[in-house]
Amino acid sequence: MQVNRVQKDRVAQRAHAWNLMIGDTLVSDLTRQGLDIPPESTDPEFCQFIHALNTSDWVTAAYFLHGGESSTIEQVRSRNNLLCSSMAHHNLDPLYHAADRFRQDRSEWQEQLQQAYQFGKLPAFGPRVVAGKTTAAPYAANAEVVEHGRKLTRLIPIFQEYEKINQLYQKPGHTLNGVPIRFTQGHNWSYGHILTDILGEKDASKGQRRILVNWDAHRDLSSPFGHLSREMSLLMQWMQIDHDRLLWLIRHAKTSEQIAEVTSMISIAGWILPLLYSQIGVRSHLAEIVLVVPREAMKTSKQRYWPDYGTHTIGVGHAALDHQQIDELHHVMEQNELYRASIRSEHAPKPAIPSVLRQHLDASQKNIRCKSLQSVSHQSNLGTLQDGLSGILQNIQNVKVHIVDPDLPNSLQQHLVNAKIHLSVDVDFSGTNHLGGWYSASNPCPHYPLNKSPEEELRHLQLIDRFRDFYQSNSQNIAGVSVANSPDYTAAETRRRPAAKIFEILTAGTSGKQPNWIAGESNRELPPQLQKHPSRDLLISLAGILGISITGALFWHYLRCHATKKDLVRTEA
Repeated sequence: MQVNRVQKDRVAQRAHAWNLMIGDTLVSDLTRQGLDIPPESTDPEFCQFIHALNTSDWVTAAYFLHGGESSTIEQVRSRNNLLCSSMAHHNLDPLYHAADRFRQDRSEWQEQLQQAYQFGKLPAFGPRVVAGKTTAAPYAANAEVVEHGRKLTRLIPIFQEYEKINQLYQKPGHTLNGVPIRFTQGHNWSYGHILTDILGEKDASKGQRRILVNWDAHRDLSSPFGHLSREMSLLMQWMQIDHDRLLWLIRHAKTSEQIAEVTSMISIAGWILPLLYSQIGVRSHLAEIVLVVPREAMKTSKQRYWPDYGTHTIGVGHAALDHQQIDELHHVMEQNELYRASIRSEHAPKPAIPSVLRQHLDASQKNIRCKSLQSVSHQSNLGTLQDGLSGILQNIQNVKVHIVDPDLPNSLQQHLVNAKIHLSVDVDFSGTNHLGGWYSASNPCPHYPLNKSPEEELRHLQLIDRFRDFYQSNSQNIAGVSVANSPDYTAAETRRRPAAKIFEILTAGTSGKQPNWIAGESNRELPPQLQKHPSRDLLISLAGILGISITGALFWHYLRCHATKKDLVRTEA
């Protein structure tokens, strides 16, 4: 099984033994082998390669490995006894070839592929959606691409383990007040970051309100493991997933290893519900959420993706039904228009509940086993269950959800009085992209790149400033910070570096040394081969041919015109 390959992976074994992130593990191995590690000023590409590995940016690392001009990397590739060489040949090489093939056609990349963020920055197949209907996976007729996709799928468990290692052994940064700052590619890791901060508290204030403040364009209130049975079902053949254990860990995880295990399996859009439902969350009275949502996210999201600004309530609980069974119930309700209409009307006569639904409701009330985490709300777009299915929920925790506008600081501050704040920031709040892939053309997700005009660029900076104002006003009450990069969802990320801007705000005034990954993120550059892609040579050749053709045509046109002019002169004479 593929899982055995993960267990036997040399890089993962050494990283766990040395308590180091992936990039730092390779550096340590190089020094043990007697190779001098150059400073960044001498070999910046090698340092960028290591930073990409430390931040789970696997595609960028693969491109630095293949497209860079680093002499250190070249030595690494030529020495077979190094961990770097082993990782290059077994993991990064096939990743590079697959990613390079997909990047050759940007239209295909944008429309049919997206990043599987729960496994780090890694390309993944998404289903093709035509006229609202899901068809076969993209490029299904292309044997080459199908093979690349198969290789990528086999690599996912390994890179998932690498990402887990990076999060386990990442040395946190710190604010001026000594508050830990953690960084990730996928927002699901905010779950692990916040739980780690709560567990590490030595002087927890009894009775003090504890609030999650989340700056984001997306809701992240989905069921945490839905992607395992739906979006990422292809992984099931490569990974051994124990749902029962994962759900148990949500209630009882205490060690960093246990927290990392469950976090690595949580969907990037489903990390908030388990945080509210967890034993730690309940014990610590984490019963309020403040979602800071720019007005652009409200305007550009479709299908009532967001409710109105204001205070709402959700109930979080567990169900004795798994996601497949719940999907079946939703299907039954959608097919029974009369039943759905009666649910919405208080005075309409109640028809008989469909037998399939009744059976599940009766079974769930008798069964206490937890198979999934779900939520209900009077705001249907905040709950995972449709109206009429609230009866399957057990052990419900009611939570207040405040949705506020960052441009109205007073409306934000009124919810933070005398509260201990756990801060989560997805940098795509300052400009987010609508991706294709698993989403249809009617994707309800927000889309406001804010990069098409000088005015929009100023708005991007204004949103960063709104976060600055919030942080400066509340820094004394913040207990921990989790920053998610979301590189492909974040508009113009490689140019604008919003994560680096956030770190500048968080670390301003700190005199102590910050970990290397903070400076590495601020100085991050695109790998050379992404700037001079192999297809560029073809384009240059075509441009050369076109240029020669145009030059020849102009010269021919000049000769023809010159000859015509001579003929006219002769005629006039």
